Amino acid sequence: MRTMFYKVFSLFTLTVSGLSLMAQTVKDIDGNTYKTLRIGKAQIMAENLRVRHYQNGSPILFAPEGEVWKQLGEKGFGACCFFNNDSTTAATTGLIYNYYVAADKRKVCPSGWRVPSKDEWAALLDSILLKHPEFIPKNAVRAAWGTRFNSWSDKGSLWSSTISEKDSTRGYALDFSYDKYFLTPFAAAGDGIRCIEGTANNAGDKTSLASNAGSQKQSTSTVISASLNKPNKEVNPKKKMVFEKHVTATFPDTITDKYSDNNNMFKATSYRSKSNGAEYVIKMYEYTDDAIIAIQRANKNPHQMIRDNEADMYSAKVSLLSRYYDNPWAPLAFSFKLNTSNAMIEAIQVIFNDNDGCLVMVATNRAADPAPLLKKFFNTIRFK
Repeated sequence: MRTMFYKVFSLFTLTVSGLSLMAQTVKDIDGNTYKTLRIGKAQIMAENLRVRHYQNGSPILFAPEGEVWKQLGEKGFGACCFFNNDSTTAATTGLIYNYYVAADKRKVCPSGWRVPSKDEWAALLDSILLKHPEFIPKNAVRAAWGTRFNSWSDKGSLWSSTISEKDSTRGYALDFSYDKYFLTPFAAAGDGIRCIEGTANNAGDKTSLASNAGSQKQSTSTVISASLNKPNKEVNPKKKMVFEKHVTATFPDTITDKYSDNNNMFKATSYRSKSNGAEYVIKMYEYTDDAIIAIQRANKNPHQMIRDNEADMYSAKVSLLSRYYDNPWAPLAFSFKLNTSNAMIEAIQVIFNDNDGCLVMVATNRAADPAPLLKKFFNTIRFK
């Protein structure tokens, strides 16, 4: 009986342990959650990345256009896109990234995770093929010249962090499309990325082509800016219309003025309103492509620049920065506070994509708390 008890207890323990491993997930900086899988001693993502920002918050350049994809890759900038430029593919294939994203020093993987090296993929390959065929990614690749999405089969390819020792314009990828598993596509080509748990890569692989590595990119900035020198993108008209209608409907008689606040990094349309002793300032920001390139080159976060601009405008210090989830129509929003000498300003910044967003602000004197007014207003806005 005692022996049987230990056998049953051991089986129960293993079962619970196994379920725990199967259930483990990891979340990226954008809030996307990924299932993970234990293969040998490694904990690795079982889904392709679909993140749009590096760990430090800097956006990954989004390049659906073939010519833009090609130009960014030729000059060593990280870029991403949807497979076949179809956003519905993200749920099953993740996003497609060029090698420069995989090797970027700002890190594309969640905190505590990294892109596997070639040697790490090689150590896992046999187990994947024999025991975990469900791990093999679906077809989701893009040619370096950007005009074709293709694969030799219905199976895809995953970047490693390792550069080819024979050709510095190519990086190693674990490819499942046919029996030669390690290929060296051009670094400007697009593959999937899956991350392995652990922050230190001791394999000794070179990853010197890290995108935005200072002087390497500054020498090519003029060329990149010229190649992407299109007319400034406008805020999505439908999205902007919904926002403006809400502002005018909420404050039909109390809007005192509408004005512009522009600098070399963004354009902003603002509405000022006074109601119940509180001052509302509602802003819609718009970025230009050249501004995004310049900010990337300076290794800065464009959305941080908005907060810095507001702090400078009010000679205030930014504090209490946190993610804000209450509005389901604005999945990526940050709340923060500006403390000035005579007023408190609460703000929520919404990020629609890399090129546009808005900032909702409520300012009151120090005798009032602006937070309830801000949240009441913000949570009634529907963004599309």
